[in-house]
Amino acid sequence: VEAMYRTAMYSTMALHTALLFLWLGLAAMVARPGIGLAKELTSSNEGGVIARMLIPVAVILPMGLAVLEVLGRRAQFFEEAAGRAIFTAAYVLIFTRLIFVAARSHNRSDAQRRKVEEHNRQLAAIVNSAEEAIVGKTLEGVITSWNGGAERLFGYAEPEILGRNISTLTP
Repeated sequence: VEAMYRTAMYSTMALHTALLFLWLGLAAMVARPGIGLAKELTSSNEGGVIARMLIPVAVILPMGLAVLEVLGRRAQFFEEAAGRAIFTAAYVLIFTRLIFVAARSHNRSDAQRRKVEEHNRQLAAIVNSAEEAIVGKTLEGVITSWNGGAERLFGYAEPEILGRNISTLTP
């Protein structure tokens, strides 16, 4: 874009230099994927999924539409002001549609998560109300859950037994 050459105190930069800076910036970002922006982008959570869906479109879509606008003006399909209006409206419509797709996806997974949580609450209620002693433990033998039946059978209240080894219960 001619108007951007030598604006104010800035000068031009070669394309390969700009691409190198972009590559170095991305390399610095992913060098430590457990922190900062890279952590959010690589996350398997909903935020990471939505970010991976929106960021490429937010970066590539304006560039693609700008190229189409320039080509359309060169071919004299429309004037500059009309081209800007058309492609700004197109960007807004496309990006808004993408946001709604992301929101729908997020809402579906949220509904599924709530269904699983309700199912887990029902199972926990069944375990807690059972007359039999039900004790949950890790592979290392650390007690992680304890119901009323176990409390009556072994005599330990839940707060005092959780986190202790299962060998506490057997001689």
